[in-house]
Amino acid sequence: MEEPFDLDVAGGKVRGYLRPPGEGVGMVVVILHGWIGYCAGPHRILYELAEALGEAGMGTVRFDFFGRGDSDGVYEDSTFSHAADDTRRVASYVRRRLGDCSLAMAGMCFGATVGWRCMDLWDSMVLLSPERVRKQAPWITRLTALGQHSRRIARTVASPRAWARLLSGRARGGAAYRFYTKSNALPYTPQLPPRSPGGNRRVLMILGGADPGRAFIRRQYGSLNRKFGVGCDVHIVPGADHSFCSVGWKQQAISRAVGWLCLQQSEADMGDNTWTVPSTTC
Repeated sequence: MEEPFDLDVAGGKVRGYLRPPGEGVGMVVVILHGWIGYCAGPHRILYELAEALGEAGMGTVRFDFFGRGDSDGVYEDSTFSHAADDTRRVASYVRRRLGDCSLAMAGMCFGATVGWRCMDLWDSMVLLSPERVRKQAPWITRLTALGQHSRRIARTVASPRAWARLLSGRARGGAAYRFYTKSNALPYTPQLPPRSPGGNRRVLMILGGADPGRAFIRRQYGSLNRKFGVGCDVHIVPGADHSFCSVGWKQQAISRAVGWLCLQQSEADMGDNTWTVPSTTC
C-alpha cells in the first residue's frame, strides 16, 4: 500500500507516495516522471510500474517534481537543476524513513535523465526513453524547444478554446512566454554527472523501436556510461513510440524493467542468477 508523504523545500512542498519493501527485500525503486505530466506517467505507465514492482516485493517511491502535479510551485520552477535537487531530497527521505536499503531508480524521459545525473544515489537504474544530453548556449536551447513544440504552439494559438481559457484567467500564457523567452535552465540541457560514482552500478535503457531519437540516444548513453564506468544494457520495444502509448508496448516495457530490477536484486542479495532476462549491451 502506498503511503502519501510531503517534504519541505524552498517555496513549498514536494508531495509523493512511498511503498515500503516486502519482508526480506532490500530494494526500493524511486520513480521519476517526465517533463510533461506527473508521477502517474503518460497513460499511467509509472503508476502501473510501481504496482508491478510492489507485487514483486520491492519498495517504490513516486513523487511530483516541484512545479508539477500535486507538488507546490509553478511551471517555470521545473528546471533540470531543481528536479535533481528534489530527487536528492526524496532519496534522503527514503534513507531516513526505511534505514539501510538498496536504492534503484526508474525514470521516464526527462525524469530518466535527471535520475541518471544523480547516479551516485543508485545501485541500479532503468531509463525509459531518456532525453539526449546536450551542451549548448541558452538561446540555442530556447530555439530548439520552440522548434520541438512548434506544432502544439500553432494549434494552441489557432484554438478558440485556448483563447477563451486565456481570457478567463484559467490558462497562464505568461508563464509559457517567460519559459520560452527568458529561461536559461530548460529541461533540454541536462547536466552530466560530475564524476564516476564507482561501485558496480548498472543501467538498463528501454527504448521504443519507432522513437526517432532511439539510435542517437543508444549511442550517446552507451558512450557516456562506459566513460563513467557504469554497465549498460538496452532493450528495444519493437514499434513503440517515445511514451510506449499502447497497452502492449507499455506492458512489455514494465515487464522488462521489473524483471531486470529483480535480477539486480537477486544478484546483490544471493549472488545467483535466478532471473534469466536476456540483455543487449549498449
